[in-house]
Amino acid sequence: MAFLREIRRRKVFQVAAAYLVVAWAIMQVIDVVDEPLNLPSWFDTVAILLIAIGFPIALILSWAYDMTPQGVVRDSQSGPSSAHGLDYGKATFWAVLGVAILLGVSMVLERPTPREEVAKRPMDSSLRRFSIELPRTMRIRDNEFRPVTISKNGRRVIFKAVVESRDSIYSRSIDSLDVVEIAGTEYASRSYALSPDGEWIAFVDRVDRLIKKVPAMGGVPVVLGDLGDQTWDIDWGANDEIVFVVQNYAGLMRLPVSGGEPGQLTAPENGEVHKQPSVSPDSNALVFTVGERGTTTRKTDRIVALSLRTGEQKALMTGSSPMIASTGHLIYYQDGALWAAEFDSQTLESNGEPV
Repeated sequence: MAFLREIRRRKVFQVAAAYLVVAWAIMQVIDVVDEPLNLPSWFDTVAILLIAIGFPIALILSWAYDMTPQGVVRDSQSGPSSAHGLDYGKATFWAVLGVAILLGVSMVLERPTPREEVAKRPMDSSLRRFSIELPRTMRIRDNEFRPVTISKNGRRVIFKAVVESRDSIYSRSIDSLDVVEIAGTEYASRSYALSPDGEWIAFVDRVDRLIKKVPAMGGVPVVLGDLGDQTWDIDWGANDEIVFVVQNYAGLMRLPVSGGEPGQLTAPENGEVHKQPSVSPDSNALVFTVGERGTTTRKTDRIVALSLRTGEQKALMTGSSPMIASTGHLIYYQDGALWAAEFDSQTLESNGEPV
């Protein structure tokens, strides 16, 4: 007990608390200025090491010296009965405690929400190859216009499937093994698309032929508009425009989500059909499939890019169901597998070898 009283008298606890608060503040400043100042990768490690070395030194100095109104003096000179020293020590203790509480409250208030943490998460631009094992009772129709849709951030796979003669849209996260039915899509036709932020799924209701949206995790559908009863395939661009295909082979059309008149994007040549549009995340371009009219085979399909700024078109490769991911990769279906290749939405060029 005498040792504890001596530690209290020499204000070791106060110094330890003050040191930890100051160390935490220093690390917060380093975290803020790290990226703007482009500090080297070893800087954080050295700072933590120096702070750790300084902690026992601060405790030793607090044992040997005392802070008084007259300045820092050796502890033997301060005396345990000094009234001014005791008052000054109490003031220091309460000041350190107040600063610690304020820093703690600010840390809690400034803590990002789960949505903000996800938004700040570094984008993984590496390519991954994986397979999805569907339940035995589930199958994908062979004549689906877009068998698989991948979210712009590459974290979720959306597809239309049949379970016991009942069509619906299903979701599977790459971080999970579970395939989940999206509630509210029981009457979805083969035309569906993800919103740019991945929070909504737009689809055409095969009963009332209205285009609707539903939360990606399922919910009550919300009506967006009426694209007519001849809608084939749709995509939702970052500029809040719906790009869609009509069954009379008129080509690709676009319609603002807020409403308005549809506009023409492409005009197919004789014997061609334009389908499966996908708008780039920056809304500078879209890619789509050019197929043969009157056939359901994908062997002759080819992928074409269209600039939404200039109207220029450029043939890219054979394949179908193209989609431009936020990583700058063009993902498409070919020969029973998904492939990915680098894509520049400004020049409409596909670079590198597909994988």
